[in-house]
Amino acid sequence: MLDKPAYRPDEIEFLFPKEKSLLDEYFKVRDAVYLEQFNLPTAELLQDGYEAQPYTNFLVVRHNGKVIGGSRIIFHYEGSNTLLPFEGEDFKISDVFPDLNLPNVRYCEVDRTVLARDYRTGDLGREIVVHFVSKCKDEGAKYIFGIGPMIQVRNYKRHCTALGIDFHIQKDIILPDRRAYNGKKMWLTVTDLSYPTPSVSMLFQQTS
Repeated sequence: MLDKPAYRPDEIEFLFPKEKSLLDEYFKVRDAVYLEQFNLPTAELLQDGYEAQPYTNFLVVRHNGKVIGGSRIIFHYEGSNTLLPFEGEDFKISDVFPDLNLPNVRYCEVDRTVLARDYRTGDLGREIVVHFVSKCKDEGAKYIFGIGPMIQVRNYKRHCTALGIDFHIQKDIILPDRRAYNGKKMWLTVTDLSYPTPSVSMLFQQTS
């Protein structure tokens, strides 16, 4: 019984809303999950200035009208000087991966993917991955970057593997610490969407 999902597929909605009320509900779920699952005090740490930007999208998941999770998607458009949240003057993704020609392609960061506790069984997490990958591809992104603690990376690997997306370690890099990490070790992933489905995902481990 513990493994039985708390929902039926026809009760779940996957939305990309602009309404503040829905986004505020997602933020509340996100903050609660980050505190409970990752032990991160989030109310102040997660204020990074990206929430209201025109290049930021949100995937919101609802069950019977109640928000139960979602993700944030931040796009970098060709020729733009927009930095992703994990970047800074001390760490630029285009310098780390010069072979990806990032200044001339569209890419994005997907982060803050959460699900309320009662909805973490079944395939709902996998469906979130399907929906944000589809959104990124529809918007013309070639790569998806993500950063998170190991528990999130393991979940992502599990979902990618089930979807037929290769997931492997390619090399180690050092990620600079950020205030929002609250001293926790983080890992960076890059998913290449330029390949025919299934696409390829690679894991890069922080070594410091």
